[in-house]
Amino acid sequence: MFGVLTTLVLGELGQSRQQRLEELRQAEVLRVAKMAIQTRQDQLTINQVSVQVEKSAKSLKVYQEGKVVIAVEKK
Repeated sequence: MFGVLTTLVLGELGQSRQQRLEELRQAEVLRVAKMAIQTRQDQLTINQVSVQVEKSAKSLKVYQEGKVVIAVEKK
């Protein structure tokens, strides 16, 4: 019984840790995106996190690894 309980607790801890690491990675991507926008750079890499900024008269999009992480459009 103790072995089953220990396995369940350790499994949950591992899952929680993975979720926390993903949240930290996403926060770092957003920080780099914000810096790129503030400094008006089309590309920026910091701490091995790279983002690309695409601007037009009506929209702003930030990509990381080919995926849109921020998209803003004027109406």
